[in-house]
Amino acid sequence: MAASGHERQDFIAATRESCRALVRLRELATIAGNDDSGPLSGGIVAVGRDPEVRLTLDRNVRYVIDARDDKRGSLVGNGHDIKLREVAGTVQVIAHDQSFALQSP
Repeated sequence: MAASGHERQDFIAATRESCRALVRLRELATIAGNDDSGPLSGGIVAVGRDPEVRLTLDRNVRYVIDARDDKRGSLVGNGHDIKLREVAGTVQVIAHDQSFALQSP
């Protein structure tokens, strides 16, 4: 079922606001000395800090994982990507040396 243009814009706005809130919460946690959690992904930080970062809502359901900061390759190395593909279908992992261009599902 396709979402209307208004629903898409609401979803994109909510996604942007969620990223902004996550970035701010992470900053506050660091200031408070609680830096136990790992860093936020580069995509979340970019969207949370820069309102000009372009977001679109794809008609095709897929998981896109920003693994550009995963220098150890643990997402693929431990088989999480395979598990996600079994459950979700189309999964694209963006490694640190790859473009963020979406693949066709």
